[in-house]
Amino acid sequence: MHTFFYNFIWNFKYQIIFVGFIFFLISAQQIKDLKVFSGPERILKSAQEKNTNSNSYDENTFLVGLNYNKPISYHEIQLLDSIVDKLENDSNISSVNSLLNDFRIYNTLIPIKRKIIDLSSEDKFFKTINKDSSYYISKNLKNLMLIVEIKDSIFNGPEKYYHIIKNEFSKLNTEETYVSALVASRLYFQGKVIKNLIFILISCSLFCCIILYFFYRNLYYVLINIVSILFGIVFCLAFSNFLYEGIELLMIIVPVIVFIICISDLMHLTNLSQNIILKGKELFIFQLNEIGFPITITSFTTAIGFLSFISSDLVPISRLGVISSFGILVSLFTTIILFAISIDLKIKITQKKNFIISTFQKVIKLLNKTFNKRIAWLSLLLSFSLIVLTFSQTRINNFITDEINEKSKIYHDVQFFEKNFGGMKYISFFIDLDDKLEIQQLISFEDFIIEKGFLPFFPIKKHIAKYETLLTSTFKKYSSNPYQIKTRTKDIGSHDSLEKIQLIKNKAKKLNLSLSVGGAGYLFDQVSNKITLEILFSLMIAILIISLLFVIINNFNLKYFLVALIPNLTPLLLCVGLLSFFDFYLSLSNVFVFAIVFGLIVDDSTHILSAYSFNINKGLSKENAIVTAISTTSIPILKTTVIIVASMIPLLFSEFRSLNYLSIICIISSIIALFFDIIILPFLIRKLL
Repeated sequence: MHTFFYNFIWNFKYQIIFVGFIFFLISAQQIKDLKVFSGPERILKSAQEKNTNSNSYDENTFLVGLNYNKPISYHEIQLLDSIVDKLENDSNISSVNSLLNDFRIYNTLIPIKRKIIDLSSEDKFFKTINKDSSYYISKNLKNLMLIVEIKDSIFNGPEKYYHIIKNEFSKLNTEETYVSALVASRLYFQGKVIKNLIFILISCSLFCCIILYFFYRNLYYVLINIVSILFGIVFCLAFSNFLYEGIELLMIIVPVIVFIICISDLMHLTNLSQNIILKGKELFIFQLNEIGFPITITSFTTAIGFLSFISSDLVPISRLGVISSFGILVSLFTTIILFAISIDLKIKITQKKNFIISTFQKVIKLLNKTFNKRIAWLSLLLSFSLIVLTFSQTRINNFITDEINEKSKIYHDVQFFEKNFGGMKYISFFIDLDDKLEIQQLISFEDFIIEKGFLPFFPIKKHIAKYETLLTSTFKKYSSNPYQIKTRTKDIGSHDSLEKIQLIKNKAKKLNLSLSVGGAGYLFDQVSNKITLEILFSLMIAILIISLLFVIINNFNLKYFLVALIPNLTPLLLCVGLLSFFDFYLSLSNVFVFAIVFGLIVDDSTHILSAYSFNINKGLSKENAIVTAISTTSIPILKTTVIIVASMIPLLFSEFRSLNYLSIICIISSIIALFFDIIILPFLIRKLL
C-alpha cells in the first residue's frame, strides 16, 4: 500500500504542487483580512455558555481613571459634570457612577438618599469633599474613578463605547486618562496578533535560513525548506478562516507548531548518506522506505496530542486542536511532495562536514561506548530527584495581564486602578435575602471580604449612614434579591484569588448566609485553571497513547511502554522543575508551549526507536541496531535542535508573554530532550529491550 502511495506522489508531484500552489494563492487571499477572536472575554463567553451560574462576565462595565497633576479644582469638577451629563443622556448608557453622584442613605422613617458632594457652589464643594470622603476619589484629590455601564442590548456596544468614553474624557485637562475594560484587551490583541504572526514568520524563517545554509551551503535546498513551512502555515490560517471565519488568539502558536514539525521531518528526510548512489525515483522511495514510517508516525502522534483539545468545552481550545492537527498533517504531505521535487531537480543536499557536526559525532561515540551507563544512571537519578523536589512547588496560576505587554497603554491603565482604587478584577457575591437574615450579618460579611482585598462598589458602611440602626426589612425593601455585592480586587493570580474566595465562602457559611459567587474575575480564575489542568491531562494522555502505540507496533512488547514513556515525559517535567527556581507557574500563557515541545520530543525519540526496530527487523544484533540507529538519527536530531533553538531566540522579544515562554521552554526542553534521546534512550533500549 505504501509503495503505491510513494509511486503516486512521485509520478504526479508537479501536478500536485501546481494544485497546491493554486490553493496557496487562494489561501493567501483568504488571510489578507484575517479576523482575530481574542481577549480573555472570548474564553469567558465560551465558559459562560456552559455555566448558567456564572452570572455576568461584566463586558459592559468600564472603569475610567482621571489623573490630575494637582488637587482637582471646582472648575475641573464642573467640566467633568458636563461630560457625565452628556453620557447619562445617552440612551445606550445605563449608568455613570462617580464622585458627582456618590450618595449616602439616611435611615429615617422613610430612607433618604443624599449626595455626598454638594456642587452648588465652590465653597460647598470643598466643604463637603473635605468633610466626607468618597469612594471615587483618592485622599490627595488628584485621582478620580468613574464607573460607566452600557446596556447589553447594543450592537457592537463595548467596542463602540470604549472609543466614545476615551474621546469624551480626553477633553478634560488631566495629566492622563485611563480606561479599563474587558473589551480593551480584545481591541489590544486584535491590533497585535497579526503583527506578531508576521514577526514570527519573518524571524523564524530568517534564522532558519541562516542555519540551514550553514549546514548545507545550498540556497535551493534552503528555499525548499522555507516554502514547505510557509505552505503549511498559510493553509492552516486559511482553513481556520474558512471554517470559523477567523482565528483564535491562541492560534498564534500554530505557525511555531508547523515550523517545528516541518523542520524535524525535513532534517530526517534529507539526511542522505554520502555512499548512496541511487538517484531520482529510486532514491525517493528508498528514503521513504527507510524513514517514511517514523515521520508519518511522529506527525500522526503529534496530531493526536492536539486532537485531544477537541474534547474541551471551550470553543477557542477546541478550535486550536482542530487547526493544529490539520496543520501538522498538511505539513507532512507538503514536506514529502517538495522533497520529491528537490530530488527530481537534482538538488544536491548531501550534508557538509563541519566542526560542529564532527565534534558532536565524536562526543556521541565516546559517551555511548565509554561512559554511557554511569552518565545515564546519574542523569536519571538527578532528573527524578529534581522533579520530585521541585514539582510540588510548581503551581497553576493565571493573571488577567499574563498576555499584555508591560510597556503597553492597556497595562498602565490596569496598574493605575491597581495602585489607586484597589484593582479592576470584577468578582460578585450574591446573597439570598431570606426572612431570617439580620443586617449585622451582612455588615460582618462585608467587613470580611474587604479585609481579604475585595472592595465593594457600593459598600453598606460607605453608603448608609448609621447602618447600625438599619432595619433588615427596610434594607430588603430597597435591595434586589439576591443581594449583589459587586467588588473589585487586584489581579493577584487565580491561585491566591480562589483561596481567598474559599475563605469567604467558609465565612458566609458560619454567618448562615446563602452565598453564590460570579463575575468576570471569578469566572476567569475558574476557567483558566480548569483549562490549564485539561491541557496537562491531555498531554499526559497523549504521551501514554504514544507509548502504547509503540507497544502495539512492536508485537505487544510491554517493555516499549517504559522505553517510549521515560524520554518523552522526563524532559517536560525536568523543564518545569528547572523553571520553578525562577518563580515559574503553569498558566494559559505557557501550558500550550508544552504541547509544542511535546511534539518535538516525540518526533526525536520516535525516529530513534523506529530506526532501532527497523534495524532489528533487518537482522542486526541488538548492539549494532542501537549504534546504527543513533548514527543515522543523531545528526538530523542535532540539526533540528540547533535550528529550533536559534529560531526561538527572536521570540524572546515578542510583545506576547506566551511567545516569550515558548522561546524559553523550547530552548531548555530541546537541549534536555537532545541529551535524553542520545544518551538515556540507548541506555534504556540496552537495559529493557
